[in-house]
Amino acid sequence: MSPASIRESPTSPEVGASDLTPEILGALQALADVEARYRAERDRLGQWSGPRVLKERFLAQLEERHARERQPLVQRLADLQQEMTSAKMFAGVPLH
Repeated sequence: MSPASIRESPTSPEVGASDLTPEILGALQALADVEARYRAERDRLGQWSGPRVLKERFLAQLEERHARERQPLVQRLADLQQEMTSAKMFAGVPLH
């Protein structure tokens, strides 16, 4: 699952905490995929016998891409956590 495939959902007290579980699991899986890909590419680069200066440049590019891919997923998980907290706070509160 790519970061772009994580859908945004409006925060609403009508959303139950259990309604968010599939989105949380999807975001966690996407984050795990990003982390696994980063570790594999970092390990591969570590074993590469190319020039040190190129290795350092490639590592910097890899780390930049990793942060760029990871950030929206971490933010989405934080947003979902906030939605769950709100859903639990407002559970059973009648809407007027």
